[in-house]
Amino acid sequence: RSIRSTHWRTTRWGMPIGPLAIPLRLKRRFSATSHSCPKIFVQSILPTNNSFEHFSKNYDKNDHVITINTQLKKYADRMKYTYVDLYTEFLDKENRLDAKYASDGLHLNAAGYQQWVSILKGLKYL
Repeated sequence: RSIRSTHWRTTRWGMPIGPLAIPLRLKRRFSATSHSCPKIFVQSILPTNNSFEHFSKNYDKNDHVITINTQLKKYADRMKYTYVDLYTEFLDKENRLDAKYASDGLHLNAAGYQQWVSILKGLKYL
């Protein structure tokens, strides 16, 4: 059984990638790999938390992330992949990345990665 992992950023050189760019990239990637990957999982982009100071230029992207996640969910049936919503699982009461999962409001810490694995196991994807 082969598992392939691809990670796309929501920004490139500090500029946001348009909300339709990622689904279009997925379509190109899937057409090239669909014969070799029987089951494809696409995981949502995670939220950020602007209460931290380290990456202030990246914290105002949650609206952008929500738009991309909405597009990823929308295209799941059409492009025959399983969409995994991690975004809502990592939110705190203020709809930001829960601080217990990131030490800088952007990148997951050990607890964040443990939560990610727990979610995937709970959904029987691992």
